[in-house]
Amino acid sequence: MKYQYSPDNKIIIKCSKCLNRLRVPLDKGKISVTCPVCGKVFLYNPDSILDTLKQIVISIRAYVARSKRNKIIFLGVVLAVILALVLLVLLMKRNKVPLYPL
Repeated sequence: MKYQYSPDNKIIIKCSKCLNRLRVPLDKGKISVTCPVCGKVFLYNPDSILDTLKQIVISIRAYVARSKRNKIIFLGVVLAVILALVLLVLLMKRNKVPLYPL
């Protein structure tokens, strides 16, 4: 995820409910964040991998929600990845390569 850092040691994240951009401090550790637009309260920890993954998913959701074109692009990418994985599994079975070598 592309974080936006500012000189005052803050990071911009998105609210999980309304996708509003929020600026939170990086040096406070785990904090409780309240969205001023929708009032949603959630915990954010800038050092947590899970919170980072949640922000990535929220950013993808915000990108897809922006326009119909973005939805089509996202759907095409997902279908291409699924097709590539299916073809990889079929080729591995055909060549009798174990999926999980021990």
